[in-house]
Amino acid sequence: MNRSAGSGLSSLISLVFFYFFLIILLVLFAGQVLNSENQDNELYLVILWFAALIVPVVLLFSIFSNLLRLLRERRDNAPGSVLKTRLIIYFLIMVILSAGPQAALSLSFIRVIGDTWFNDEIGEALENSLDITVNIQQTLSSELEEFAFSSLFENLSERAGENPARYFVQLSQIRPSLDALQIFDSEGEMLYFNGDEEAAIEYSSSFLQDEGLVIRDVRRDRSFIRILRNISSPERDLSIILIEELPRGFGEKTLKIVSALELFSQYREIKDLLFTGIIIFYGVFSLPLVFLAILAGFYLSDVLIRPIVNLEQATRRVAEGDFSFRILGRSREELGHLVESFNGMIAELERSRTQLVQSERVSAWKDIAQRLAHEIKNPLTPIKLSAERLKRKYEREGADFPRVLENSVATITREVDHLAGLLTEFRDFARLPYPQPREVSLKQLIQDVLDVHRIPHVDVILEHIQDDTMVFVDPAQFRQVLGNLVKNAVEAIGQNPGELRFESQILSSSGKRFQRIQIKDDGEGMDEETSSQIFNPYFTSKAGGTGLGLAIVQRIIQDHGGEIRVESEPGMGARFYIDLPILEQ
Repeated sequence: MNRSAGSGLSSLISLVFFYFFLIILLVLFAGQVLNSENQDNELYLVILWFAALIVPVVLLFSIFSNLLRLLRERRDNAPGSVLKTRLIIYFLIMVILSAGPQAALSLSFIRVIGDTWFNDEIGEALENSLDITVNIQQTLSSELEEFAFSSLFENLSERAGENPARYFVQLSQIRPSLDALQIFDSEGEMLYFNGDEEAAIEYSSSFLQDEGLVIRDVRRDRSFIRILRNISSPERDLSIILIEELPRGFGEKTLKIVSALELFSQYREIKDLLFTGIIIFYGVFSLPLVFLAILAGFYLSDVLIRPIVNLEQATRRVAEGDFSFRILGRSREELGHLVESFNGMIAELERSRTQLVQSERVSAWKDIAQRLAHEIKNPLTPIKLSAERLKRKYEREGADFPRVLENSVATITREVDHLAGLLTEFRDFARLPYPQPREVSLKQLIQDVLDVHRIPHVDVILEHIQDDTMVFVDPAQFRQVLGNLVKNAVEAIGQNPGELRFESQILSSSGKRFQRIQIKDDGEGMDEETSSQIFNPYFTSKAGGTGLGLAIVQRIIQDHGGEIRVESEPGMGARFYIDLPILEQ
């Protein structure tokens, strides 16, 4: 019992650890898939779905095998199978009642969150944020472009090559937002630079040809806008680049706004499909929990009903007469005290039964001794009278002494033979050996008995008894049983024509199979009082009978683990039923 329960709990704990281990793996793989910036994640998806599907498949297979075992137990009427079924149904109902509302609430919460996150107001806010960033950049670019093409800038730039440093100071005073100045000659050589070094650019002939083009350049988390002006002076031609920095992080934040807006638009388009996918994903992770709860119901029901099943089995063994059976259990368990009490009760019953058997044995032998003394005393009276009569005739020397001698000797011999037969049957009854059963042909046993008792005036009928109809008995003892019953049937029929019928059937009762052999005659029958006592030792309704024949028959059948009974009415014959157990191989 303990080993079975421990095995169930160990299996349950192993499945729980196995399930949570795979859950951790699934979360890790899911995180890698969702956070991956590339699209080459097919392997991760395969591993994810494999891990997500293997758990419910394993649990479902285990549930299916346990369900088949339960169905077999119900079919075989195994002890505790009905209670086990009810416990599993209760576990299933509890799982549904607890998981159902939780699933509905979770899905409803996900739906509300989805509608809240992907509504039109958030989309409009993202679009407005992007418009604001674009307007800021356009405004700054327009202002820088307007200053670069103003007459004031052109007048100041005519002498830029003479003193560039003074030129930069003048420009900075007029436009404080100017962060850097870069001057190239017509050959592309940088003549002057002032400002943040990160704002400087390398010489590019294509850029120096695009006068007036305002470009934005992003370097790490900094963004710069530049505009080129080509200025001609008497000395030489100059390319002047005005550089201003946008607010720090402007470019990065603008990219985030654009990315968020694109992602929002994509999610809003597939919102319904995404919700369906979440439901499927939720089901993939929730079904194993339901399966695990059902499987736990199987294992826990085994643990709960095992002590009850052991008690039922022990009770049945005790009812069958096995008082040596004991239940093994742990005293710390809930039913430990009940098990100890049951074992103590069986031990007490065994002691009481032993004492009762001894008392019954003494009482039985007393009764047998009284009956035997009575049966022995009856023939002793005629023996004594015959001996005394012989003595008187001999003393008187009577003429009829030879006749009296012959009659007296015949009486004494007859009574002594009766005593010898009585003692022989008593010896057979008291010293009957234990049967050595084996499989033999019932038809052959009946034929052996009929060959001994020649009864030409009686018709013998065999029903459902063929050459291959077998019985598991001790052949010699069962011939004695059949011989005694046939002898009684022939004596009941008398000299009139009659019928003796044998029949064999395979029957079942209370889950046990047995072979029933019927022996019916159409003799004179017997009343209820007689039929209720015919198996008692020394009870007989026939003159000269010992009363041990049917007692020996009953003893032999009981030693074979069977039963014998009789049904009879006066004038209707008698029917004997012999029920022998069928030993399952």
